[in-house]
Amino acid sequence: MKTIYRKINVLALIAMLAMPLVSCDQDELLDVGSETVLREDGLTSEAAEAFIAAAYDPLQWQNLGVNEGNAKHIYPVMWQGIRADDMVSQWATFWQPGLLLDDLSLMQPNNTNVAALWQKLFTGVSRSNNVIQSLEDSDAGNKDLIIAEAKFLRAFYYFELVRHFGGVPLITENPTDVSEVELTGRTNSGEVYNQVKNDLNEAIPNLLGRNETPEGRATAGAARTLLAKVHLTLGEYAEVLTQTNAIINSGEYSLEPNFADNFTVTNEYGIESIFEIGYLSNVNNGYFESVGTSAEGSSSYQMFGYIFNNNGSFGNSVPRPELIALYDDIDSRKDATFITPESILENGPQTCDCLVFNPDGTVVFGEEGNESQWIGTDIYNFFWLVNDNSWVSRASMRKYNIGQISITQLSQNDLNEKVFRYAEVLLMHAEASLFASGATAMSGQQAFDMVRNRAYAGTAPAETLSLATLKLERRKELATEGWNRFSDLVRWGDAATTLSFKNFTSGRDELLPIPLSEIEANPLLDQNPGY
Repeated sequence: MKTIYRKINVLALIAMLAMPLVSCDQDELLDVGSETVLREDGLTSEAAEAFIAAAYDPLQWQNLGVNEGNAKHIYPVMWQGIRADDMVSQWATFWQPGLLLDDLSLMQPNNTNVAALWQKLFTGVSRSNNVIQSLEDSDAGNKDLIIAEAKFLRAFYYFELVRHFGGVPLITENPTDVSEVELTGRTNSGEVYNQVKNDLNEAIPNLLGRNETPEGRATAGAARTLLAKVHLTLGEYAEVLTQTNAIINSGEYSLEPNFADNFTVTNEYGIESIFEIGYLSNVNNGYFESVGTSAEGSSSYQMFGYIFNNNGSFGNSVPRPELIALYDDIDSRKDATFITPESILENGPQTCDCLVFNPDGTVVFGEEGNESQWIGTDIYNFFWLVNDNSWVSRASMRKYNIGQISITQLSQNDLNEKVFRYAEVLLMHAEASLFASGATAMSGQQAFDMVRNRAYAGTAPAETLSLATLKLERRKELATEGWNRFSDLVRWGDAATTLSFKNFTSGRDELLPIPLSEIEANPLLDQNPGY
């Protein structure tokens, strides 16, 4: 049975979920009438679990708005996939947040989705701070482990902040009283990265291994993976290899034999998964745009799933035909990443009962009398006219597909979201080996070949590791997962050229704008260049 560790102390968790960015006194935060929650000498072990649960919770947040439509959608794929060159936002023009990412010149400081992303990440920082501060003087038996998890989470939230916004306010201690609240200006990105590295280095010794850690919680492997990713972003390649060597040598992770198994409900927290965000269906059954951050399920399928599934998905975030064309038909990742007119879905053939004929009388996309084999996204052209890019592609992202399942609320399904996979560790190892010595666990070429061979059932065509082949392989392996593409283009120095068709402006579009609402509330914040 799938469980989510966050269901621990409901009273404490509900109180934490209501906490603003700058916390109030803890006596106001929790119900002090119960000695199982707070004691004079600090948090008990039970209360510590509730506090860390609340610090994990913002990871789930895909929409912050309550009955605000799409104004506060914040799906990771928006910022890394649509904002880059992997996806076009939608089939029409009704999803405004995505539309503004198709053309980067439209991005402005008053963008409410950007403001929601900022709020989500800083809420995570604040809650992580609360855990660390509350446990400093505690006698809780799980103190060191919980603080380590909180430092991992704070590092994760700040890594996302600095990648998207550059220098941001660096807050590592929350005020304990409203009277202590002071406005804080931006800290330069170098100092933010240093704090991220410090938190991870302090967390790693106290985090446990994969088999000793409840599903969904931070492990030493997850912290090392994030630290490797930070070093990779900064071009610190020897340090990348230190971490990837340790992860590989731990023997805790390996590649799934079947690439597609990474993205199924039946194989969550599998052997390749290093860190993933857990979701539950049939808990809070409200529509995702009506319940905001209280949602326990994922709305990714509702937003990005295959429309013709008798479930009413929206089909947003359409893979670009140029991305699909990078895969040959033998590469197993193609069928596992995209639903195309040639795809066969898990629930078998589907039909729209709508044959289309070529001028010569032959059937388009099917065989006459066998329209039940119309099983791909060709049916999209019977829903609405679309823009040129999506008309050419006629595809959906398969990694978000849940099939025709029985579920009370489609917009809250229980398909988890992969954040770090072992394949990414191998690709980071391979990339770093191009610039630094020290790939002792295995050579960069070996790591590169492992990823490719899995894609080709053990018989990948020979390919020499180079930066160019690494870039291509990384894009194909991680496509549509929502954590890497835009940031990869920026760190490689490729964004201006690759994204010129999206009106990318160098010196501006590498970063999102600081939300106008934050600048109006805090005059110490200055805006990013070009906004």
